[in-house]
Amino acid sequence: MRMAIASAQRDKPPSTFLLDLFLKPDEAKDAAANLKHYYPVWVAKHGAHRASRIFRFQAGRIIVGYWWGRIMTQVERVVTTVGVFIRPGGN
Repeated sequence: MRMAIASAQRDKPPSTFLLDLFLKPDEAKDAAANLKHYYPVWVAKHGAHRASRIFRFQAGRIIVGYWWGRIMTQVERVVTTVGVFIRPGGN
């Protein structure tokens, strides 16, 4: 009985809470659907424990990729703005 419950819990994909927290709702829904679609494939190929790690790693990659572009755009704007106020030669 205990083994059956543990097995049933492993067949469920991990939570997508972080996707919902850090992405826009429509993008989080799409990303979660894609990850949940591939989760059974990963379980069949790698086992439940490794599939869970793959799921979480891919979710992290999606979140970092989503925010990385926005962060770098802001950094470029700040550098450009600060560069306007700094005279060449350091004086």
